[in-house]
Amino acid sequence: GQLRKASILRSVGDEAPSAQIQFLDVIQPLVVSEGRTTSLVVDALEFALAEEHVMTPTRDRLMNTLQALLVNGIEQAIEYDENHPDFPMTGDHMENFAKRWLLHSLMWAFCGSASWVVRKKFGDMLLQTSGMLLPEGDSNDLADFRIRPDTGNYEL
Repeated sequence: GQLRKASILRSVGDEAPSAQIQFLDVIQPLVVSEGRTTSLVVDALEFALAEEHVMTPTRDRLMNTLQALLVNGIEQAIEYDENHPDFPMTGDHMENFAKRWLLHSLMWAFCGSASWVVRKKFGDMLLQTSGMLLPEGDSNDLADFRIRPDTGNYEL
């Protein structure tokens, strides 16, 4: 709700950019637990809070960091659309980018202050719970990848 109404890269009073709404629509089922007892974000938060971190994690700090990273992903989608008005980020492109960006955001918001061993375990849990796959290749560690806005795909 809060991100849907937030003024991300727009003037106050203007409508939210379609990329912002589409991004949030794609990730909503993974964030909000409708018809499930929990959601990916709740599971990830509980998992991360139970692990050892360099800094003691708090629910508020982890959630604020997640929000900041999600806003960054929305900004990238809006910027992509502004720079590519003839072929904006829609359909599968937006679906791939938004879901992968959510996993990326969860990784770094919730386990950025944890060890690489914890990050690997956390990444495996995120991939298994979300049903998403990493590309075949040299790494099977979610923390090793970034997401390309121009394709919505993972990149080492």
